Amino acid sequence: WSHITWQDNREIIDALEKRPAGLFCIVDSECLMPNAKDEGCLNKIHATFATSKIIYKPSRFASTNFAVAHYAGEVIYDIISFLEKNTDKLHADIINLFKTSKVALLKTLFTDPRFAPELSAGGGAAAKARPAAASSRGGAGSERAKQNVTVGMVFRQQLDQLVEDLNKTNPRYIRCIKPNGEKEAHNFDSIDVRRQL
Repeated sequence: WSHITWQDNREIIDALEKRPAGLFCIVDSECLMPNAKDEGCLNKIHATFATSKIIYKPSRFASTNFAVAHYAGEVIYDIISFLEKNTDKLHADIINLFKTSKVALLKTLFTDPRFAPELSAGGGAAAKARPAAASSRGGAGSERAKQNVTVGMVFRQQLDQLVEDLNKTNPRYIRCIKPNGEKEAHNFDSIDVRRQL
């Protein structure tokens, strides 16, 4: 057997999520700003990554795009409605309605901390992202921090939890032996099996 060579994506991951100047952090900070505009966010992205080969302006001409050189190739994103999609807020009345719903699934989705990270102890992603603001304002600040949970924050929190869970495991790999190259039932090719062993 031979070792699998894999590409180290640390540089890409850092460009996307490293604090304080990663792409996700820039988008999240723009979402928290009052009257933030997509164009302002795009300007910050271009300014922050002016010399980057990972996140860059895909064209010399004026546009609303930025590109990310992922491991699989270049992906071009359009900034229009990026901030709105990242905020993804439901009106407080709708959330309260779902919390008191008679449909068990809806009630669980909006009251269980596993599905609504802002309800978990410490405020979840919002508390981690803005601890000083929440503590300095008391109850009102922590309520505001809960409202400022973005899709990006929740995604990163879930990804961090997944990595933490994976690091707790001891993976085992099982090598499957194929009885034949034709994938036929009741056909045992002893030479091919010996080659795999």
